[in-house]
Amino acid sequence: MHLCAAESEVASVGVEACALETSHARDSVLDVAHHPPPLPIPLVRQNYEWDCGLACASMALQALSLPDSCLRSLYAACSPTSLWSIDLAHLLAARGARVTLSTLTLGANAAYAAQPFYSADLAADARRVARLFRKAASCGVGIRQGARALGDVVELVRSRRAVVVALVDQALLWMLEGKEGEQEDASDVLSEPARFDAAPSAPTPPCASARSALRCSARLQERRCSGSTKEHEYRGHYVVLVDVQGESQTLQIRDPAQEEPCVFVSLQSFERAWRAFGTDEDLLIVQRHEIGEWGA
Repeated sequence: MHLCAAESEVASVGVEACALETSHARDSVLDVAHHPPPLPIPLVRQNYEWDCGLACASMALQALSLPDSCLRSLYAACSPTSLWSIDLAHLLAARGARVTLSTLTLGANAAYAAQPFYSADLAADARRVARLFRKAASCGVGIRQGARALGDVVELVRSRRAVVVALVDQALLWMLEGKEGEQEDASDVLSEPARFDAAPSAPTPPCASARSALRCSARLQERRCSGSTKEHEYRGHYVVLVDVQGESQTLQIRDPAQEEPCVFVSLQSFERAWRAFGTDEDLLIVQRHEIGEWGA
């Protein structure tokens, strides 16, 4: 297995510069007048198709200055053939993180058996996943079952009290959509697939405004879907939630499949991708401070 050198696995760039100026929100979901600056979360790029979750775990561990956070050291702790949110939760807890998994399903959802993304390994995974859920409390992993309101997620991200990792449908996350009657010009969109077997190149400067950030995000989409959202094939992907902008209602994320340190997606697109069939609306909440009902 070829691994990039540790120095090239982590692109820790001026993350503070990625934060845009905060403006007051019109929507009640974003109606927060003041909040601390975003956490200094570095970008860690994935090397393969399967290790986005490990890259996000590495980002969370580094943001909280916890040991054994290098992506290289995380490879030995898991199987490359199948990696579930509960695996990541145990991995984080084993490295000293206070972590809670928020999910709809306590175990492997049998309804996913027909999904190509899950079908090959679901039967074998189900036993292991069930065992990890049973061991969660004794291993320091908090479990919270049930749906979460988007506003609660926004509030948690903006509080800076935790690093939040979300499981999303990658195709839905980057699907282009019109905004107030505007549609991105197709000529302004460049398809740029992620490279998983090479060291990441130097990141480009951060986006300067919410509007240019949205265009940057669109140009950097890994997969572009056309037509109905019902016709695409689910592809699970983990991202780190960094900040929520004001009136633009955009979410800043660290996406391990992208080269840029700060990319943005609309809250609407995020929610659609996060609540897609296949995700169980999984969130990994890695605590910095006490976070009430979210906590372990």
